[in-house]
Amino acid sequence: MFALVTIAGVFIRRRRLNRCIPWLVGTMISAQAIAFATPSGGSVSPARQFGPAVMAGDGALFWVYMLVPMLGAWAATTFGNGVTTAHTRHPRP
Repeated sequence: MFALVTIAGVFIRRRRLNRCIPWLVGTMISAQAIAFATPSGGSVSPARQFGPAVMAGDGALFWVYMLVPMLGAWAATTFGNGVTTAHTRHPRP
């Protein structure tokens, strides 16, 4: 989530890259699903993880699917705003 929000934020700030954002987000989510879903047995969506966890009676790691995406988005926003603020305070000559 950190990489997705950070890169989407960069694309949003650059007007000429705005039209690429839907392709970027779709590609990044697909890459994440391909890379991590099979080895971990998890899914990209917390909603898809919740049903099987409830039916199997195993919700021990469900908090990871709920908390980590929000923390990643928050960290990316904080990082992106810090980089943007530092860049606007000291513009290049």
